[in-house]
Amino acid sequence: MIPALIILCGLLALLLFFQWRQKTALRQSEARFRQLFDHAEIPIWDQDFSGVVAELEKLRTGGVQDLRTWLDDNPGEDRRLVSLIKTHSVNQATLDIHGVESEDIFIQNLQGNWTEDTIAAMADSLCAIWNGEDYFRIELPRKSDDGEEIVVVVTLQIPKNPADFSHIPVCAIDITDRKRAEIETQAARDEAEKANQAKSEFLAHMSHELRTPLNAIIGFSQMMRNPEFGEHSPSKYAESSGHILTSARHLLDVINDLLDSSKVEAGEFDLAESDVDVHDVFAMSSNQVEVRAAEKNQSLTNLIVDDFPMLRADGRLVRQVMINLLNNAIKFTPEDGTITIAASLDDQERIALRVADSGIGISPENIPRAFEPFGQVPNDADKMNEGTGLGLPLSKKLMELHDGVLSIESEQGTGTVVTATFPATRTIR
Repeated sequence: MIPALIILCGLLALLLFFQWRQKTALRQSEARFRQLFDHAEIPIWDQDFSGVVAELEKLRTGGVQDLRTWLDDNPGEDRRLVSLIKTHSVNQATLDIHGVESEDIFIQNLQGNWTEDTIAAMADSLCAIWNGEDYFRIELPRKSDDGEEIVVVVTLQIPKNPADFSHIPVCAIDITDRKRAEIETQAARDEAEKANQAKSEFLAHMSHELRTPLNAIIGFSQMMRNPEFGEHSPSKYAESSGHILTSARHLLDVINDLLDSSKVEAGEFDLAESDVDVHDVFAMSSNQVEVRAAEKNQSLTNLIVDDFPMLRADGRLVRQVMINLLNNAIKFTPEDGTITIAASLDDQERIALRVADSGIGISPENIPRAFEPFGQVPNDADKMNEGTGLGLPLSKKLMELHDGVLSIESEQGTGTVVTATFPATRTIR
């Protein structure tokens, strides 16, 4: 009897020892896991999906075939199901990435402030569980407590054993820098493609702009020089020489625009500033374009008061801006149209030089394109007018050299008003 009791006590002691050893090993394992969990460099949080999984089983038992379809047909159910997911604990990296100091605060914020993006992502994870998938991954935009926009990749391993749903480690990797780099790379790629497209359009456009006047010059010169075309009267020579002169001027305008644009782009344009009389600017600009306006029977009117203040600027560049604007107005205004140039001083003492026409106008959505180099706005007049598409972009850059602004007000079919506004510091009283 006593030996049996001794054996029984020994077995009981051995059993208690093994239980103690097992609990000690479990505590040590949990301590090691917690240490790894807390010191992991990537955000990890321990979530309990058991409640929502039980709810999903009820839906399946109730006859729901496809969870995604059911969620789409029942607005608000995704939020209710997601609210059943509980968070046990989070590691320090999770707190750091979200800018939160306390685990309790993070869990409280997580449970009480589900964003629409978060709800949609969590609903996707529930659909993955419903469909029996092994793994779930999603990129999720989030906002830290300090308001910074971040992007994280959230992943979780979906367990097969229902008992394991009470503790699922969810990992998140901050890919904000990577996403920014991707966006910047894509932007640079788009910019390069845009530049390449602009180069191709430029070469195609310039080949036309240069060849057309050159062909006219060569053609009329050959006709005047070659006796095979017969004798020419003085009026015929005058007509041919007029065509040559017009073509040569157009060619010179194209080359000047190209050279000036290149100088501005290269930062080689230095302002030769002086006190500029706006009356002189208007007179000289009008004189230079009045022949073109007369050819289309357009009226050209100057509106400026006698005692208008002087402008501190580069007079040559201001004249070039006005000539470019006037040439555009003449080009896109039909015969018998009206063109007006005016100068005004606003309540902030800023000088504004304005060119208004009764032309075909520009639709508001096409105005930004008018400021792009070689970016001509499509319209019916394009069929009968030529140009480099550099006038407005160049004028805008010349105004920016003066710290000024070039703006357009227009609508299709109602004419256009282009205004060059200089800062008040350039007004000389």
